[in-house]
Amino acid sequence: MASRPKAVFSSGEARSLISNASEALSVAETSPTADGTTAFEAAKAAKGLGFASARSGAAVLANTLLGGSGLLGVPHAFATAGYGLGLALLVVFGTCSALGCHLLQCSARRIGEAPCSFYSVSNAVAPRWTWLIDGAVMVKCFGVATSYLIIVGDLGPPALEMLGLQVHRWEVICLGFCVAAGLACLRNLSGLKFTAVLSLAIVVWTTVLIALYVIRPSKDFNPCGRSSDEDLPCNGADFEPIVTDHPLALGKAQE
Repeated sequence: MASRPKAVFSSGEARSLISNASEALSVAETSPTADGTTAFEAAKAAKGLGFASARSGAAVLANTLLGGSGLLGVPHAFATAGYGLGLALLVVFGTCSALGCHLLQCSARRIGEAPCSFYSVSNAVAPRWTWLIDGAVMVKCFGVATSYLIIVGDLGPPALEMLGLQVHRWEVICLGFCVAAGLACLRNLSGLKFTAVLSLAIVVWTTVLIALYVIRPSKDFNPCGRSSDEDLPCNGADFEPIVTDHPLALGKAQE
């Protein structure tokens, strides 16, 4: 009688059942359960993380996608590459960015640690190369922060001069650094929702101004009315859907 259970559990059918049960248990630990929770969600709940509203998250992400250097770089890229190639590249790189975010989210859920970062993901995948990931993130963040400070230094003094304030470029850069450093030290990124909404309002206002310059309801909205040809490409800065002169410069702007 004692050998019968051994024979049963040594059969191929029993081993298959045990294997399926183990696999189901592994999947249950990394996939949503009936009540919509996961190991990652439980880890966040234990540390009081992940309770930002969907609106604040959408505002922060929209500010990241629409604001900053992208608002300045995309029009120039379209003027150089044209609408056809510009839209194609925008779709390709947007898809790559969305796929990267999706893979990071899947990795965070599978690891089940909170808070989850690039370091925790790389430490689980390639522990010996975590320094490389940290270095890449550091260089990227340093470059982005520097570019923002350059933009603040270039546009801040003229804007404040229109308000009657005479300031130096280094003073505006130091002020921008202090504000950005304070916001970067927030414990929860959902606290950036107010600055994100303000940035989106500026983007909307910029869009309205561009539309007014295109419609030109009056002479005040002529971009070349008070500038010389050296300041703006007033004669011939035309976007083309495709280009026939050069096969690699699809839609190059005429100059």
